[in-house]
Amino acid sequence: MAIQVRAALREHGQNTGFADPFEDADDESSPQNKGAEEEDEEESAHNEVPIHATSEWTSAALAALRSGERTWMPLLLNAFVHTPHNKRAQLQSAVAAYACVCDAATLAALFRSAITKLMKVSEQARTGELGPGAVLEGGDSDVERRSTFIEAALALAGGLDASGMQVLYKAVIPGTKEKDPAFQKKAYKVLAYLCQARPDFCRPAFQEVVDALLQGGATAVSAAKRHRLLCLKAAILEMLAPDGPDVDVTTLPSLSAAVAADPNASDGTRVERVRMVITPMVSEIILCVKEANKRTRTAAYDLLVEVAHAVHEAEPPDGNGSGGLRSLVNLVLAGLVGSTPHMISASVMALARLLFEFAPVLAGLVPGLLPAVLMLLRSKAREVIKSVLGFVKASSCF
Repeated sequence: MAIQVRAALREHGQNTGFADPFEDADDESSPQNKGAEEEDEEESAHNEVPIHATSEWTSAALAALRSGERTWMPLLLNAFVHTPHNKRAQLQSAVAAYACVCDAATLAALFRSAITKLMKVSEQARTGELGPGAVLEGGDSDVERRSTFIEAALALAGGLDASGMQVLYKAVIPGTKEKDPAFQKKAYKVLAYLCQARPDFCRPAFQEVVDALLQGGATAVSAAKRHRLLCLKAAILEMLAPDGPDVDVTTLPSLSAAVAADPNASDGTRVERVRMVITPMVSEIILCVKEANKRTRTAAYDLLVEVAHAVHEAEPPDGNGSGGLRSLVNLVLAGLVGSTPHMISASVMALARLLFEFAPVLAGLVPGLLPAVLMLLRSKAREVIKSVLGFVKASSCF
């Protein structure tokens, strides 16, 4: 019902709340998405605007939803918490859609409860002790309970303002550095929502978010990489936008070595500062093209191409052929002399993808690159040889 009302409101040029965290969810672990292709017509109809959704009907339906929010939202959340993880998808979608049309004051109390329980379960997991008021709902272990309440808090996010998102950010950012793959993945899922769909939070906190992303690269686990890539995508494209935010590189601990090596870094142009920030991010994207998970690899390739288009537009080629795209290619080329076969192989594959995407612009580089890449056939690493053969196949079209 709430999904239909929001769709009808949009059709009538109105909107309520903020972005729904699960409206376009594509989490491969979700049963809802595993069977998406087999969704029947009756199920699809629930997400469409009813044919009778006039402006008057929509206003009346919205009023009805809001009149019952103090009763139904707690019931829905309670059902969500006590439902097994693999059967929550529809409840989660219902809570998220309803939250987008609810009064902020009603949601604030529910959100505080979810965050408080998340903090209590986190403390239980840290100490291994069940003190007074211990939280035992939401799963059979503290890991499951933490995942439950972080998902519950995220489901409410569509109806909360930037101050609520700041609380959510503070609650989940430690999770991006935890070793537990399940919880780190949930933490990055929340962070991806904040970076992609909540500019009201992300823009004022951009410096803080970029710092967290740069520091999180060393501790990111494979299970969380796809959601982390979504965070990197949002940050990089925001910085590369013509009216994007400036970044004070001198206040980013993760760039302290680069700043020390270039004392004039803070005095450079905005383009130079942005390039310094996105360089380690792009290096991480390149490595992700070798991830075991197919969806993560696809996301890494897509992001690499998007970044290439963005830097090409931000810094068009000058008379000497230099520009943003050439700088990005040079960054990828640096990986060919990497210290590990994994890095070398990833760099060759990334380079092949860029050459394929920007064939008219980069065709002149192929004659010079081909001998250097073919030298890598002397490597004893099978993954390097395989990537070189892929590069040769991609460059054969030139």
